[in-house]
Amino acid sequence: MHALLSPLAARHRIRVVSTGGEPEFGRPPEGIELRLVDPGPPRGHSGEPWMRKHVRHYVSGHPWLYRAAEHHLDALAAVAPDEIRSFRPDLVMVSHEELAPLLHVLPSTVPKLLDLQDVLVQIQWQEARQGGPREWVRTALELGVLAREERRALRAASGTVVVSPQNLRIVKRLDPSGRAAFIPNCIDTSYFRGDGVRADTPVVVMTASYHYPPNQEAVNELIGSVFPRVLADVPRAELRLVGQRMPEALAARASDAQGVTLVGAVDDVRPELDRAWVAVAPLRKGSGSQLKVLEALSMGVPVVATPRVASALRLGDEDGVIAAESPGDIARAITGLLREPSRRERLGAAGAAVVRERFDSRVAAAQLERAWAEAVAGRGGR
Repeated sequence: MHALLSPLAARHRIRVVSTGGEPEFGRPPEGIELRLVDPGPPRGHSGEPWMRKHVRHYVSGHPWLYRAAEHHLDALAAVAPDEIRSFRPDLVMVSHEELAPLLHVLPSTVPKLLDLQDVLVQIQWQEARQGGPREWVRTALELGVLAREERRALRAASGTVVVSPQNLRIVKRLDPSGRAAFIPNCIDTSYFRGDGVRADTPVVVMTASYHYPPNQEAVNELIGSVFPRVLADVPRAELRLVGQRMPEALAARASDAQGVTLVGAVDDVRPELDRAWVAVAPLRKGSGSQLKVLEALSMGVPVVATPRVASALRLGDEDGVIAAESPGDIARAITGLLREPSRRERLGAAGAAVVRERFDSRVAAAQLERAWAEAVAGRGGR
C-alpha cells in the first residue's frame, strides 16, 4: 500500500486511518495524512451457549475470521463519522476483507471501494480440500458463511479491486453485475534495484513474514524435504531465511538444519537479495499474490515457486519464475539454477524487465486511479 499510494499523493489528497500502529520498518509515505487508531484488546468470548452461538453464526452471523478482527472494526467504525465530516472524502477505500462490514456503516452517499488483498473464500476452500472428513464439514459450512458475507460486501461497494486473476474470477462469480478490477500488487522498482554482485558461494533466499501460517508451512517443507536434496547436489549451498516474527519452535528447527542460516528481521532486505543466487517462494496455500517474488525479480534474482504463486502473478519460466510442485521438483529447479550461471543471469534480467513493465508502483497507481474515478462516477460524484 505504501508503494501504491505514494505516486498518487502528488495528485490527490489522501488520508489513511489505520489500526495497524506505527510501521515496524521504514516510514509512512510522503504527502499522506495518517491517523492511527488504537483498536484495544481483542474481544473475549460472549459466554453464549454453544448451540445458540453456532446456529446464529451459520444462519446470520459474520465469519469466524471476521470476528477475530472485530476490535479493529469497532475502533474504525467509531471514528468514521468524524472522518467523513472533517475530511469530506470523494471516496472511501476499505482495505482487507475482515473490515468489509464498514461498508454498511459508512454513509450511502459516499462512494466506497473494497480493496481485497485476499479473498477469504479461496483460503477457506483450500482448507476444506486438505482436511479430514470432520474438518471438511466444518470448513465447508464456513465456506457458505464467507460466500454470503462476501456477496453482501461486494454489493455494498461502488467497486472492488483484487490483486490476482483467480480472485477476480471468484469476485465475478459472487457478484456478476458488480464493478471489479484486477490491479496487481506492486513495488517501487527504482528502490528494488540490485548491483548484480552476488555472493561467492551459492545462496538461496526466502524472504517472508513468518507469522503467516502458509509461510511457516513453506519453511518446514524447505528444511525437511527440499534443501537436503539441494545440498546433496550442491554441498556448498546456503539457505538464508530472512524476515520477521518466526515462531520459536520453527526458528529452533531452522537453526539446527544443515546449510540453513536464520537471518531474521532486517531493516533493509535489499542486501540479502543482492547476494542471493536464487529466491524461493514455495507456498501451497493463501490468496492474492506475493510481493517477495516481485522484490527478488526486481533485484535480478530468479525465483523458484509453486505453480499457485506463479499463476497468481501470471509469470512463467521466461519471466524469471520457475514453477515446481513437488519437493523433488522444487529442489531440482533450485539446483539447476545454481549450476547454470548464464541461464540464471538471463532469467534474472528477464524478471527485472517484466516487473518494471507490469508491477511498478507507478503503473499500478494509474490503474487504481482509474478504479477510483469509475467508482466515483458511478455514484454521480465529482
